[in-house]
Amino acid sequence: MKPANALLWVGLMTASLTALPAQNSAPFSDEYAYELLSYLYRWHMDDAILEVSLEIGDNVVIFYRRITPEDLDPDDNSEFLEVVLPLANMVINLKKSDYLIPKRQIRVRNEFFKVISAQHYRDFDWDPSGYQALSYEYEDMFNYLFETRNDKIFPSDEIREQLSLAARRALIEEDHILPEDYDEEPQMGYIAPVSIASNDLWFFWVNGHMLIHFTSDLEYTNPAFWEIAPIGVDIIELKEEVIVGAQEKSGEKYFTKDYAGRILFNCIVHGLEITPEE
Repeated sequence: MKPANALLWVGLMTASLTALPAQNSAPFSDEYAYELLSYLYRWHMDDAILEVSLEIGDNVVIFYRRITPEDLDPDDNSEFLEVVLPLANMVINLKKSDYLIPKRQIRVRNEFFKVISAQHYRDFDWDPSGYQALSYEYEDMFNYLFETRNDKIFPSDEIREQLSLAARRALIEEDHILPEDYDEEPQMGYIAPVSIASNDLWFFWVNGHMLIHFTSDLEYTNPAFWEIAPIGVDIIELKEEVIVGAQEKSGEKYFTKDYAGRILFNCIVHGLEITPEE
């Protein structure tokens, strides 16, 4: 076995969404609301979740309220939202970064809100007072989700190069090991589509049986990103870090089979197959 010293090829194009003002002075446009639901539909919803909470009706209602973290710096103008989606018994936390890095005198600013967390609750009991609501026709929303379920956006070639370097560093620093056949067999992988509603990027390294998760507070498409914003890299070894449920390893950092399967589906079925360059 050899220490890891290379990996990851990521490619494709970037896309942007024109921000249009939503009705009733909402914090995001109707176009973004559809993209947010599309992201949740792809990454956080499945039959088991919708079976216990989905009620077919005339409207899909998104409840939201602004929140302010207690430890926010005085010069941090980032916006935070708590979103409740009764349709799927979900609570979603969103952030639109807008803060200054004093040492560099550079402003970090995102164009769109990004999902920080999304949690499904089986027993969902909440008080809608204090929230504002956006309502969309049920049929229109689910037709959109169905018709766009195979739409794909991937990182650009330039971002691919930077992610490759970040992955190599993480693999070396954490002493991950390359498979014995690394020199003899072509290395393959898949990268999942990205969304304007999230700064998460997922890559599945087939030969290494690993998922590589990239996270950041700033949009990867920002020209200044690679100079000012550190990227988080989490490496998940599928044979060691996947369990049936949280009850199996309480308090430990593991991925359930359901969520790992969802990531693999988005990487392999919806994603882009990456092969070594000739």
